[in-house]
Amino acid sequence: MMGLARNRAARHADFIHSPPIWRTAGAIGIALATLLTATLPSQAQTLSDRDRTDIARIEDYFNSITTMTARFIQLSPNGRFAQGNIHMQRPDKLRFEYDPPVSYLLIVDDGDLVFYDQTEAMGDPVFWSVNDTPLRFLFGEVKLEGNVAILGLERGPGILRVRLAELEKEDDWKVEITFSDRPFALKKWSIVDPEGAAIHVAIMEPRFGVEIDPQLFVFKTDRMEGRAGSDR
Repeated sequence: MMGLARNRAARHADFIHSPPIWRTAGAIGIALATLLTATLPSQAQTLSDRDRTDIARIEDYFNSITTMTARFIQLSPNGRFAQGNIHMQRPDKLRFEYDPPVSYLLIVDDGDLVFYDQTEAMGDPVFWSVNDTPLRFLFGEVKLEGNVAILGLERGPGILRVRLAELEKEDDWKVEITFSDRPFALKKWSIVDPEGAAIHVAIMEPRFGVEIDPQLFVFKTDRMEGRAGSDR
């Protein structure tokens, strides 16, 4: 399956640069030109008491989310933009749906991630375990210290930025997440692959605690529905 996934990933260069998908995908904020670059620290940093206080703020923020919907704008490594809608229902559901003409759909449900190009010619969906992707820290109880390598925190006027990597795999993907300080809120995240290619996505118009149709997290295609109808 991973061989098939790699071949398909190569065909979707606008969205992904190297498999799995979320080694080079993520969501990021307003000042795209100033986001994560190849100058990231390469090893986990020693945390100060102030760092640990801010890490706790980040963990509390994510753990307080029940549901969220938002718009996003994505900048790919080739300089192209895409936009769409995010739907999140913690602890284990996520949907990225792209506006036309981009035909991609990404759904996470109960630990499984599915990527599907809704263009009929692109064939079957590709599946991964969310635990094999940088998305994994968003699900379940968010606890960063001890579960990911914290490469550092950066503070600016009204901004807090945290940089993360996989434990003992600091040369693999790297993630940067940016929050506004007052109010404390997610603004952007970026993911850089081992070759230095980055995807940035800006989060806009977030709404929290909203009711979300559970069917949005059920993966189905027109072909699947057609087969179900023919079986009746």
